[in-house]
Amino acid sequence: SMGGALAADLAAAARDVAALVLLAPYLAMPAHARLAAAGHRVLALVLPWIGADGAERSIHDAEARAAALGHGAVTPRLVHELARVVA
Repeated sequence: SMGGALAADLAAAARDVAALVLLAPYLAMPAHARLAAAGHRVLALVLPWIGADGAERSIHDAEARAAALGHGAVTPRLVHELARVVA
């Protein structure tokens, strides 16, 4: 998750954090996502939303999946911001 990436980044910068427990942190970005992040301004002109691969599988509970309206799509700008955190 992006929260896990932020927590890892903050813990790395802090001198007083001895340990950190993370569940499914997003610590590396695939090449196609890095490319989208680099061209986020141009990409946003033609594709305001990017569908997430495997979004249907990431929330296993059907009721929770139905309640998560924004899950499965991100903006190119969000991909850019995430790339800044995990770079």
